[in-house]
Amino acid sequence: LGVFGVLGVFGVLGVFGGVWSDDFDDGNYDGWTVELGDFLVTDGELLSASGVTVRILSHASSQTVGTWSIDHWHPTHAGIHAQNIIFLASGDVTPSPAYSGYGIRICERSVFIIRYDEGTSVSLAFTILEDFYETWTHYDITRNATGGIHVYVNATSTTAEPDLVVVDTNHDISDKFLLREGNNGFYYVVSRIDNITVDDEILITPPPTKHTQHTKHTQH
Repeated sequence: LGVFGVLGVFGVLGVFGGVWSDDFDDGNYDGWTVELGDFLVTDGELLSASGVTVRILSHASSQTVGTWSIDHWHPTHAGIHAQNIIFLASGDVTPSPAYSGYGIRICERSVFIIRYDEGTSVSLAFTILEDFYETWTHYDITRNATGGIHVYVNATSTTAEPDLVVVDTNHDISDKFLLREGNNGFYYVVSRIDNITVDDEILITPPPTKHTQHTKHTQH
């Protein structure tokens, strides 16, 4: 169980009662499908176990609205490493990627919201993070029925300012959740994954917008 596991599942979001989850504390990744590469579970954490350039693991998931939460441990040498957490996806993964959907991409000091269009990817928004090498970071992703995507980094409340916001309605079908990790071929480093939860409700929201109150005066 990663450092944010208890906080994410029981603190911020309450006792988990969502669609599906996996904390890997059973020592395996049963229920997942290896699309490319090899994976293993060590100390209740998921990591890839092969030196191939791209490793992909999938889990059946039809959720298109709700909250997706995950803990991610960021490796060094992240300039040549990217972890894609594709929370909404449909289409073929292998032999040639042709899936569409949405995800976040964690790279060197940056987190992106990515749209996938039949295998190609488009960056919709990004933010810069500092000092998250060799540390656990908790991500909460929400998507509403009108295509609004919010990404929260290390949120500690059910009401928080999102770190990334975008609205996109190109895709609204999902049959899988994907973990896609890649290196540039010269170095091999891996991240760690823990405490994945998928809920059909939006469990974190931005604070209410502040409006200036105006008083109407009657002219006599």
